[in-house]
Amino acid sequence: MNHRILFFMMIVGSLTLNGIVHAQEVYKWTDASGQVHYSQKKPEEVDRVQTLDIPLPPPVDSSSADVDAEVARLNALSEQMAREREEAEKARQEQTIRDLEEKNKVLENALLKQQLEQQPPNDDSDRSMTGYPPVYPYPLPYPPAYPPAYPPAYPRS
Repeated sequence: MNHRILFFMMIVGSLTLNGIVHAQEVYKWTDASGQVHYSQKKPEEVDRVQTLDIPLPPPVDSSSADVDAEVARLNALSEQMAREREEAEKARQEQTIRDLEEKNKVLENALLKQQLEQQPPNDDSDRSMTGYPPVYPYPLPYPPAYPPAYPPAYPRS
């Protein structure tokens, strides 16, 4: 917010200073070696000095509408630059996060590879069978194919 006020004050100050500037006298002379010089102060040691009058620039018609339009344009430009700066910062942060995640994956893979190399080999060739496998019971027999020896009991009514 302070930057906007400062920027606005600079614009208004530069617009008001345009009217204050007066025509200036510039002195032109040639030294003993033939070099041409220009200055705002009249040289004392040189006899032949030419005075140049520089005219004022044409007056600028600065109405309040022009100033307001310029301020609005500058405000819009500063807001656009702020948005672009925020987007660039966000993109930079996202890229940094992606880079760190990729680096983390590489480090995890290197650690897992190192752990696998440090493990003793799993050699099953020296293992021998120390007994028979567990006994599994025989399955139950199927129901008999013949009828039972006595008839089924029905409830008496």
